[in-house]
Amino acid sequence: MKVYRGASRSPRSAFEYGFPMSTKGWSADWIWHPNLIGQEPCVLVFRRRFSLAQSESIVFHVSADQRYDLYLDGAFLSKGPELGDPLNWFYHSYRVELCPGDHVIVARVHWIGDMAPLAQMTVRGGFILYGEGSADAYLSTGKVEWEVARMDAYTFERSDLWWGVCACMTVDGTKLIPGFESGGGAGFVKASKMIEGAEPIKRAKVGDWWRLKPSTLPDMIHRRIGGAKVRHAETVESIDSLPEVREQHRSDALVDSLEDLVAGKEMVVPRNTSIRAILDMQDYYCVYPELRVLGGKGSRIRLLWAESLYHDSDEPRGPIYRDKGNRDEIEGKLFYGGGDTFLPDGRELRFDLLWWRSGRYIELLVETADEDLVLKSLDLYETRYPVRRVCFFSSSEQKLCDVVPIVLRTLEMCSHESYMDCPYYEQLQYIGDTHLDALATYAVSDDDRLVKKALTMFDASRCPEGLTQSRYPTREAQRIPAFSLYWVKMLHDFYMHRDDRAFVQGLVPGTRAVLDAFERHLGSDGLIRRPEGWGFQDWVRAWKIGVPSHTDDGVDGIMNLQYVMALEAAARLEEDLGRAALSSHYRSLAKQVREAVNAYLWDERQGLYAHDLGLRGFSEQMQALAIVTETAGARRSEKIRQRLSTGEGLDPSTIFASHYLFEAYYKLGMADRLLARMEPWFDHLQRGLKTLIEEPEPTRSDCHAWGTHLIYHYFASMLGIRPAEACFRTVRISPCMGSLTSVCGSMPHPKGAVIVSLSQDEAGLSAEISLPLDVTGTFAWGDQVVELNAGSNSFSVQRNMAQRS
Repeated sequence: MKVYRGASRSPRSAFEYGFPMSTKGWSADWIWHPNLIGQEPCVLVFRRRFSLAQSESIVFHVSADQRYDLYLDGAFLSKGPELGDPLNWFYHSYRVELCPGDHVIVARVHWIGDMAPLAQMTVRGGFILYGEGSADAYLSTGKVEWEVARMDAYTFERSDLWWGVCACMTVDGTKLIPGFESGGGAGFVKASKMIEGAEPIKRAKVGDWWRLKPSTLPDMIHRRIGGAKVRHAETVESIDSLPEVREQHRSDALVDSLEDLVAGKEMVVPRNTSIRAILDMQDYYCVYPELRVLGGKGSRIRLLWAESLYHDSDEPRGPIYRDKGNRDEIEGKLFYGGGDTFLPDGRELRFDLLWWRSGRYIELLVETADEDLVLKSLDLYETRYPVRRVCFFSSSEQKLCDVVPIVLRTLEMCSHESYMDCPYYEQLQYIGDTHLDALATYAVSDDDRLVKKALTMFDASRCPEGLTQSRYPTREAQRIPAFSLYWVKMLHDFYMHRDDRAFVQGLVPGTRAVLDAFERHLGSDGLIRRPEGWGFQDWVRAWKIGVPSHTDDGVDGIMNLQYVMALEAAARLEEDLGRAALSSHYRSLAKQVREAVNAYLWDERQGLYAHDLGLRGFSEQMQALAIVTETAGARRSEKIRQRLSTGEGLDPSTIFASHYLFEAYYKLGMADRLLARMEPWFDHLQRGLKTLIEEPEPTRSDCHAWGTHLIYHYFASMLGIRPAEACFRTVRISPCMGSLTSVCGSMPHPKGAVIVSLSQDEAGLSAEISLPLDVTGTFAWGDQVVELNAGSNSFSVQRNMAQRS
C-alpha cells in the first residue's frame, strides 16, 4: 500500500513562503488534450505517475484555465486557480512530503467557457505544473509525459433563476471515470504541448496568453459539514413539477430514512419510486456536494438549492421577489431554486460538481426506474475564504450582540477568491459592496489579503479613459461611475487602517487616472456631469434602477459629493507621498465643487440639499454626504440634523447607502438615531434569517455583502475607534453611545489590538482602554479630551470634566 504522509499548502502566499515570484525560470509548458483544438466545453483528467527511491520534500506550482481539482495518491489536495484575469493569472504553490515508492498526481481540469461563473475569465483551456529542483525531471508538464483523458459526463444548461453563477450541470454516470482521483480509468492519451510557461515574458508579449503570478490568498476552506435537518419528505408522482409543501403529505418513515442518510448511513430507494425531500442546513452555506450511489440504473437525482422557500404570490418584478415570510417556515410554501442532475448507471459512483452552490435549503429529488438505488452517502463540503476573526463586542443592548453572528456569517459567505455581492445570484466583486466589506474586515480581522487583492484587481480593470469597471474580475464589463470614486476612498481607507505604504503607493497612479477622468466632466458651473455608465446610487424604490430622480441631465448631486470625498482622500494620499502640488490641486477642486453644490443645490425653503439642479429630489444620501464631506456649514448642518432626525420628506437610504448615513449620524453626534436606524438589521432575527438581505423586503437576495458595514460602525462609531493618522500610527477614540449604558470591544490594529470598555451613568463615563505597544492616541467625549498612552489606560470622564484615576 502506498503511504501518503500528507500534503500541505502554506497558509501564506507563495511569495511569503519563499516561492518564486516569476515564472521566468520555469521549464514547464502549458498542455491540453491533443484532439481538442477549439474552444469546446470539456472536462479533462490529467495524470502523472512517478516513483521515488527515497523520502523527498517536493515543491510544485500549478495553474489551469479555467479550473482544476488536484489529487495526490487519491487524496484531495486543493482547488484552483484563484480568480484573476489574463494579465493576472494565478498559480498555486505546494510543498508535500512523500515517502519512497510509487505515486500519482491527478488534476481534473474543466474549461466550460461562458457556462462558468461570470467572474471566471479565460484565455482558452490549459494546464501547467512546474516541479522545482529535482521534481522538474519527473513532474513538469511538457518536459515529461503527462496523460490526459476526456470525461464527457458533464453537460451544462443556463438557469432562468440564476444570473452570473455557474450553469446547471447534468452528470451522466455512464461517462464518468470511476477512481480517476487515484489515477484509474481508461482512454488516456499523451497530452500535447501548447506554449511554454514563460513564453509571454520571453516575448514581452502578454496579450495572447496568461501572465502567471503567484497566488495571493490561502486555500479556501474545504470541510465537511453536518447538522442538516430533514424538514419534509414525501413520495410524489413526478419530480419535475411540484406543489407547495404540505404537512399532510409528509411521510415520517421517509423522513427517518433520510435522517439516516444525512447521518452517514445508506438509504435504499425502491425501484419505480419518486421521492421529494427538503433539507435545512440550519445556516447559510456555500457548498460542494458529493453524492455516492450504487445501482439504480436509469434513475434520476436532482439537488436544488434555495435561500428560502416562497409564498405563491404575484410579484411584478419577477418570481425571485415573491414574499418569503419567515425563513424558518416551509409549510405552504414553494421551493423555487436552481440546481443539478445526476444520472446513475448501475455502478458504484461518486457524483460531485465543478463549482459550488449556496443557500440554506436543499431539495433532494429522486426518481428510480427498474432497479433499486442505494444512496450510500450525501456529503456537503463548505467552501469560503478562511476569515480570521480577532474581535469581540458586547453591549448593554442585547440585540446589538444578537445580530453579530448574522453579520459575520454574511461576511464569510461573501468572501471567497474575491469578495462578492451575493453567493446565490451573481458572485461578482462590485466596488460598491467591496469597499464596505473592507471596512467590516478591518473591524473584525487582522488578515487584509482579500482587501489587497480586491484593490489590485479593481486597478487592473481600469478602462482607457481612466475609470474602473464597477465589478471585476468578470467576462462582461460594466461601468458605474460612482464606484470608481468609491475605489479611491477604499484605497485611502486601507492606508488609514493598515501599515503598507509601498502597496498603497503602487496603486496611487490609478487614483490619479480616475480623478483625471472625472475632472474632464467638470462643467463651467463647477459641477461634474455624470460620465457614461449606469448612474446607480442605491436601491431606493422611488428611483428608477437605483438612479437618483430628476438627474437625467447628468448632474447628480450625490456623485458630486462623492467626487469631493474622493478628492479629499486622494489629496491626503498625495500629500503623504510627497506630491504637494497634486494634493493642493485636488483640494482646490474639492473646494470648487463644494461651492457649486452650495450655490446650485441648496434649497433654503426646504433647508436641504437637492440631488438635482431642478431642486426636486431630496434624499438622505445627499444630506449625509453633505455632512460627511463638510460641504454644509454650521447653520445648514443644523437644519439637516433636524430633518435627518425624522427623515420626513427624504428618499430613504436603504442598506447599502446607509453606511454614509451612519457616518453623518456619527459626525453629528446623533447616537440614538444611529441605533434606531439599525433596526432593519435587528429585524433579521425575527424573520429567521441567517445572513443579511440585499434590500428592504421583498428582497431578491437573502445574503448580500454590503450590509456588513454594520459591524464597522459597532467599533468605529459606537466605540468610536478610528485611525487618527495614516497606517493607524495613532488612535482617536470618540464614542457615540447614546442611551447605551455599556459597550466594549476589541478591534484589530497593525500592532495588535485596541481594546475599549466603556460604561456610563448620570454622573459620567468610565473607560478602560488598552492600546498596542508604541501606539498612543486621544479619547474625546463631548468637548473633553484625554491623552492615551500605549498599554493600559483607566479613567473617568464626568459630564463637565475629565479625571484620570
